[in-house]
Amino acid sequence: FKGPEMIVEMINDKYQAIYPERELIGKSLFESVPELKDSKFPLILKDVYESGEHFFSKEGLAHIFNTSTQELEERYFDTAFSRISFGEQELFRVMATPREVTERVLVRKKLE
Repeated sequence: FKGPEMIVEMINDKYQAIYPERELIGKSLFESVPELKDSKFPLILKDVYESGEHFFSKEGLAHIFNTSTQELEERYFDTAFSRISFGEQELFRVMATPREVTERVLVRKKLE
């Protein structure tokens, strides 16, 4: 994500699969994925962007809109957030590397 607006610059196929049928590249993350606006992710991204401190979210809950069912789904991710600098005149970027762990969390909750 580039700059304080968190413009999506690059994604891989697995990241795109989290948000099927959505155009993410070139847009603010929270414009493309408005259901995340009121979550803790904007504050995490802002803090990483401004401070440069890495952040790891273990089993972070995200409510993601499923375009097929038209419902919000509870999904869980282990995600590392890191700030990247390309030079003094460039805006910082934040790299997020999520790994979905929803199945693991749901199985554990069922067993508990």
